[in-house]
Amino acid sequence: MPALPSRRSSLFLSLILSGALTACGGGSDSAPSAAAAVTSFTPSAALGEKIYNDVSLSASGRQSCATCHSRDHAHGPTNDLAVQLGGPNGDVPGFRASPSLRYMQQMPAFHFEADGTPVGGFDRDGRARTLAEQAER
Repeated sequence: MPALPSRRSSLFLSLILSGALTACGGGSDSAPSAAAAVTSFTPSAALGEKIYNDVSLSASGRQSCATCHSRDHAHGPTNDLAVQLGGPNGDVPGFRASPSLRYMQQMPAFHFEADGTPVGGFDRDGRARTLAEQAER
């Protein structure tokens, strides 16, 4: 079984590939359909896809990455909650919002505001400066 860093890398690679394909609408006026989704992946990307959708990795056993990062909503949340709920009973608010792919192109470099609020960057703590760097981790 691969070590955790490899799983994370595979997951982020899967997200990046899915996001890139979603963002490439082909120049048409219509939105890309779910039917246009990729159906074959490299072994690493397939592992990432499996982890991305695996509810058994959550505290409740009912939530996966895809729960908060919906493909049908540009990998953003399906509701208008500021942060998504999780935990063993699905009632614990998370710490950060689930940004959609629409935000990806405008992601500022990670920094702290004057009041100490962390802003921008990729990964939970902003340690990756670019989406490509995030995929490498």
